[in-house]
Amino acid sequence: MIERYAEVVCDWSLEVRPGTRLLVEGPLEAKALATAVAAHAWRAGAAVSVHLRPEWSGEHGLAEEIAEAFDAVCEIVPSEPCVTSEPSSGLRRVCCSWPTDRTAQRQGLGTLRLAETVFSACLLDRADPIAAWREVAARNERARARLGIASRLSVAGVELAISGAVWQHEAGRTRLPGAFVKAALVEGTLVIETGRPEVSASLDGRQLQGAVALDGVVAAW
Repeated sequence: MIERYAEVVCDWSLEVRPGTRLLVEGPLEAKALATAVAAHAWRAGAAVSVHLRPEWSGEHGLAEEIAEAFDAVCEIVPSEPCVTSEPSSGLRRVCCSWPTDRTAQRQGLGTLRLAETVFSACLLDRADPIAAWREVAARNERARARLGIASRLSVAGVELAISGAVWQHEAGRTRLPGAFVKAALVEGTLVIETGRPEVSASLDGRQLQGAVALDGVVAAW
């Protein structure tokens, strides 16, 4: 699974090429993934730097002056879901969740169970994870096209006005896991998860489960 994770990071999220200047940074507890990403990128011809730190150090983020020295950054974080900051201009950046003992304890899960959840959400259990992410990206584009011309949307009986909303989408490019379309509405920010066949959504953090309907027509992404 770790090798698959590294392949998705390098070949899908960051599109590492010969000459790419890549920084891999994260907690010491993620050494296995950091090493796998660095090795995969190096084989692709990239110049790779690795920066690891103890999870308990509290250090996070990347100084702008450091970021300017790289073309791409793989930031590994011990949390799920990970939170991404605005990337520097021209900097390709992906935030990758990694299961650690401390994170599992905070979430009331065993480390193995958390790992299975993260890896599954990253689509690493698929026969071809990169092909699976391409499918998610295509599904999201279809969703954006449909949402862009609809005036109302219903999720689990919650009616929302969406006319004129600007929809964005994520398909494993800037965060792993990350598969959704979202928009800011009058009622708050709506996020529709698109990584799996079942539909789930959240409105300002409130979880909504059920069919998604556009003006009375059930949407199939």
